Amino acid sequence: YSKADVLDIATANFDEVCAHVEMYDGATLVRKASRLPLRLPLATLSNGAHKLSFVATDGVRHTATTTLDIQVN
Repeated sequence: YSKADVLDIATANFDEVCAHVEMYDGATLVRKASRLPLRLPLATLSNGAHKLSFVATDGVRHTATTTLDIQVN
């Protein structure tokens, strides 16, 4: 991926307005988004390999975490 790229995130099973997505690079929270569109601009990441995880939550329930291994150049 290029640092100019943006990842769009879609959630399932959350109809509540209060739902948000927590985005992690490894164990580090890099972004929390609560408004559509849910996006992660890759410009916020350094060049190199990253293990990204996305967790949708309404504060009580969590969806299954989705993990993505990417390379940013």
